[in-house]
Amino acid sequence: MSCGAEATISEASERKPRCGGRTGGRGIAAPVVFFVDYASNCLYMEEIEDSVTVRDYIQSTMETEKDPQCLLGLARRIGQVLARMHDEDLIHGDLITSNMLLRRPLEQLHIVLIDFGLSSVSGLPEDKGVDLCVLEKAFLSTHPHTETVFEVFLKSYGTSSKKSGPVLKKLDEAGRAAHFSSLSPVIITPPTRPIPLGPALHPLAGRQPIPTGVGPAQP
Repeated sequence: MSCGAEATISEASERKPRCGGRTGGRGIAAPVVFFVDYASNCLYMEEIEDSVTVRDYIQSTMETEKDPQCLLGLARRIGQVLARMHDEDLIHGDLITSNMLLRRPLEQLHIVLIDFGLSSVSGLPEDKGVDLCVLEKAFLSTHPHTETVFEVFLKSYGTSSKKSGPVLKKLDEAGRAAHFSSLSPVIITPPTRPIPLGPALHPLAGRQPIPTGVGPAQP
């Protein structure tokens, strides 16, 4: 293993217990970190048994029910969990539905957040807005036809977080910036003017004119 890879793993090993530890006692479920072996860059963590990723749950629900309305309760619950996380100034860094687990029984919507390897601690609305922007892009690309579900998530986040106003504003600004950056520039080419041909270059130069109405000229 290269030194660069070891450094990366070491940084992640430090982030996970530090940021994951902030979730404990704050109503944010995450795997418990039992031990960090910095010599071997290994983490010993709780295994979340009898669970399913939110990604698989959404895909399964959409395949069987064919109706995004069945996911609105889940969207509200995710909004509450992430609002609480951001109110603790914890930035996940990789908010995708594969990094959220649902414990069984699934109808209780008990969400566990996992994979804090890219997490950080920040109170800046910009950082929290980027967190939500990552989730929005991943959510809508992974789960087609769920725009209404994500809108319900945003409303739940907005009502559940004490600091949601500036965060949602930054998310909106990031979305507009991404939209305009994706627009291709329109190049307008001025019309070209025909180049007049001289007598020597004209394709009919040197040919005898054909009289009209009498057929081809006789030699």
